[in-house]
Amino acid sequence: MYPCRTSCCRQASTMEPMTSSPAWSTTPMRRPVVSSLLIMVPPGCDRPSAGVTTVAEHRGALDIGWRYDVDFGREGAPVTSTFPGIPTPRRTTDDEDRIRSAVLRHVREAAENRRPLPGELELAATLGCSRQQLRHSLLELERSGILRRRQGAATTVDPVALRMSVRMEEQFEHAELLTRMGYTATVEVLSRSVGAIPVEVQALLESDPASLCLFTVKRWLADGVPAMVADDRLLLPPGMTQEPGGSVFSAAADVWGEPVIWEIATPGAAIVDERMSGLLALPLGSAVMTLEQIGVSASGRRLFHTVEYHRPGMVNHSLVRTVRPPWCTS
Repeated sequence: MYPCRTSCCRQASTMEPMTSSPAWSTTPMRRPVVSSLLIMVPPGCDRPSAGVTTVAEHRGALDIGWRYDVDFGREGAPVTSTFPGIPTPRRTTDDEDRIRSAVLRHVREAAENRRPLPGELELAATLGCSRQQLRHSLLELERSGILRRRQGAATTVDPVALRMSVRMEEQFEHAELLTRMGYTATVEVLSRSVGAIPVEVQALLESDPASLCLFTVKRWLADGVPAMVADDRLLLPPGMTQEPGGSVFSAAADVWGEPVIWEIATPGAAIVDERMSGLLALPLGSAVMTLEQIGVSASGRRLFHTVEYHRPGMVNHSLVRTVRPPWCTS
C-alpha cells in the first residue's frame, strides 16, 4: 500500500509576478490579479458577493471582521476569506525588535496555555519598556488578527490566526520565519561536500547518473534550541567541482545562471535516527515533521533537492484550502 502524499507548488519569495508556466507543466498557469480588502460584514452575512460595489456597501456594517482576497481579473469571481499572517517586520531599531520578540513569546505562551495576555502595566514592567512601546507592538499583532483587544477587556490570542502565521504555500527563509515568531534565530553550516547524487534523488531531479551535487547540512536554532535541520543537494553543472557559498537559492543562481522561482514542497513525517537525534537534540526514535522540496528554475530545470527535519512545537505550518463551489447553504 502506498501512502497518499500531498504537495504544493510555492513561488520563491520575491516581489516579481509569476509570468510563465514551469516547463514541466502541461497546463498554462494564470496569475490572477488579486487585491486584499479588510472589510466588516454585518451579522448574519456569511460572505459578501464578488462585486466591488457590493464590497463597498458592506464597509459601513459592524460586528465581524474578515480579510477577503478578491480576484478582479475575472468577472463574478468568488471571494475567499483568509487569515493574514504575522507581517514581515519593517526596518526597526534593536530596542523595537527586542520588545516585539518578547511580546511574541508571551503571545505563544498565552496561546499554548489558553489564557489572555497580562495587562499592559504588568507586561510593560516585565519587558522593561514603556506602555507606548508596548502598544505599538500589540497594535501590529492586532492588525494581523493575532490579538483581539477590546477596551475594558483582557487581550486574547486567536490561536487559529497564530497558527496561520506560517503558511505552507508561502516560501521564506527559515530564519525569517523564526524571527517572525519572536525567536532569536541563528544558522549553522555543519558540513559541505561534493559527491555523487543518490539514486532516489537522481530520479526526482532527472539528472544524469554521472552528475555531482553539493551536499550541505545546515541547522537552524531558535533561542539556542535546534529547530530545524536541512539536507541540501544542489545539482552541479558538468565539470564543476568547487563549492558555491550562500543559501541553496543563491548558490543555484550562481552556478546555473538562473534563479529558482518554484519550489515543490511535500510534507511528511519521520522517526529520527542516531544522526538526526543528535542534530535536533531529541530522544532517539522521536517523530518529526519533514518537508521535502525540489527547486525549479525559470526554465523548468530541477536544480536542488532538500529534506527539512522540523523539531516539534517550534513552528507550526498550516495550509489554507478553498472549498470548491457549489457551497452548501442549508
